[in-house]
Amino acid sequence: MTQWHFNKRRKGDRKRERKIADFFSADVISEIGEPLVREGIQNALDASSRDGKVSVRINYSGKDEGLAPEAMAVYLGDGWEHFSAPECELRDLPDPGGNCPFLVFEDFGTTGLGGDPNAWEVKEGVDNPFFNFYRAEGASPKTGTDQIGSHGVGKCAFGWSSRIGAFFGLTVREEDHRRLLMGTALLKYHHIGKNSYMPDGDFGDLRHEEEDDPIIVPVEQDELLDRFSKDFGLQRDRTPGLSVVVPWPELQVEGGLPGIEAERKVDSLTRSVIRSFFDPIIRGRLEVSITAPKHEVRLTKETIRDAMCRLSEEVVNELKPFVDLAEWGAALPDSEFTTIEYPPDNKAPRWRAGLISETDTEAMRKRLHDGENLAVRVPVYVKKKAGEQTASFFDVLIAHDTRGSSLAFVRGGLLIPGVKGMGAGGYSAVVLVEDRDLTTFLGDSENPAHTEWQTRQPNFKGKYSYADETIVFVRNSVHNIIHLLTEDDEEKDPAALLGFFSLPGEEGDPIGPAGPGGVRKRRPKPPPKKIPTEPRPCRISGTNDGFRVSPGDGKQPEAVEIKMAYDNRMRGNPISKYSATDFSLTQSNITDQRGIEIVACEQNRIAMKIIDSEFKLVVGGFDPNRDLYIRAEALENDDAGQ
Repeated sequence: MTQWHFNKRRKGDRKRERKIADFFSADVISEIGEPLVREGIQNALDASSRDGKVSVRINYSGKDEGLAPEAMAVYLGDGWEHFSAPECELRDLPDPGGNCPFLVFEDFGTTGLGGDPNAWEVKEGVDNPFFNFYRAEGASPKTGTDQIGSHGVGKCAFGWSSRIGAFFGLTVREEDHRRLLMGTALLKYHHIGKNSYMPDGDFGDLRHEEEDDPIIVPVEQDELLDRFSKDFGLQRDRTPGLSVVVPWPELQVEGGLPGIEAERKVDSLTRSVIRSFFDPIIRGRLEVSITAPKHEVRLTKETIRDAMCRLSEEVVNELKPFVDLAEWGAALPDSEFTTIEYPPDNKAPRWRAGLISETDTEAMRKRLHDGENLAVRVPVYVKKKAGEQTASFFDVLIAHDTRGSSLAFVRGGLLIPGVKGMGAGGYSAVVLVEDRDLTTFLGDSENPAHTEWQTRQPNFKGKYSYADETIVFVRNSVHNIIHLLTEDDEEKDPAALLGFFSLPGEEGDPIGPAGPGGVRKRRPKPPPKKIPTEPRPCRISGTNDGFRVSPGDGKQPEAVEIKMAYDNRMRGNPISKYSATDFSLTQSNITDQRGIEIVACEQNRIAMKIIDSEFKLVVGGFDPNRDLYIRAEALENDDAGQ
């Protein structure tokens, strides 16, 4: 019988609650519907058929046009007593007596969920997308491939986006053209009466392969499949692919134009699609239609700009630099890219003088001077600890931006929004990673929501040589390219160095940029007074893209706290005006250290304990075109971590 099935919890079953929301609650994901968009489209791109072009349809029914309760009852059955169990703690549980709004997510040009639908365990060497989608969590065959997803938990976004924690999927399989319907519920351990139930539930047919060990199999009866397709307005007939239905979707609206509910939902979904997948849309690999009652947006390489421009001004300002660069880069032949030198093989990749030849440096400098865009192809080696290194590359697209600086990292067509790279003031850039080896390397490092590159991910830790250095090499590529093109003889000019650093303890304002005729100016100040000062506990000096901290001439402190911020030449303390949009420190900014223990390194603060009298700290990755204000304060050891 087709219905919802939940297994009873046995006495010996360990209780372990999943925390689905933790996978999709990153600060860089601003809307509840965004994980659903990212998961649905990346699954579709990963399942693309031979021609490689994928079409996705997203349809929101609207509140008033949802499925009537008597029709929805066919798909709820006795499952409601599980959905409404108090222990499930579902947010804003809907009224089953009212209409059910729904969200449909359909992909075309894909293979559908192939594999044995009756399999209950993974068989080595056998690809089974159906099993991985419905019966596995935290396991994925995509690990070690160039596909976008790799953790096997992303599909939980569909259930997480539903107010009843459930979704349905109808697939037509390219391999045998079978139509299969199944549902999944992702709840918590719960009780109904005296019975305790497991958190997972399945909508399907019960098959007693063994008396005491039944399995839920997908529905294949044409009558129910046809009814399901009609009730939820699916456009799939017998075309291969997957159609997912999310009942009572939780869609938070941000950034949409004022208007009716359906229009605001369309605007919100449009922003999420463009933000995460602007590159494959512009390159013609992906087309997306977003519909709601009386509203439709179609996103193709020809229409993406118009669709973007109908969104709010704030959203347009966020997306436009990346859309502009992606359109320019997609039309550019490979011959127009400047390919720089490979870093030394079998060594950690580092940015250094000589990676860009003198001829290319002069040509690229001229393009920057003339206000033109840059397209740079950056070779890099990827080396597994258990194998040979392979040659790979990534592309960097750079454009002048008078509004400031913005930076996007795209791996395999998907924006990785939480990657914090060092940009360059006055430039916007898109870093594109498409080559298989580097795509796989970075994909292995990503968190389950695919928003960050993290070196401690289980799929990544201990797998590659020079892993941290390679990520930093990619992440800080824009800053270093601009730095190599704009560096001059500032190291030979002490005034230029002082212009870059506002060091604590100096009298007067820092030296500003050169004025007409190359003469650097200071603000007027009264004659210096001879004020007795105590010896400094440490000394701060400048480097090409940062600063060095070394022992001073005073009493050595137990610990030192260093705070920094760009000096905007306005009145007031630059530290108090620090903004995370300028920079946010990580361990990768510390390029050298000796005789110290780093206690904290975050935002604009470093705290360190002094272990050896000949200590040293070198911090880099700052914009060489901006003045950096640095303040150091001696602390006691107990205060260093606060």
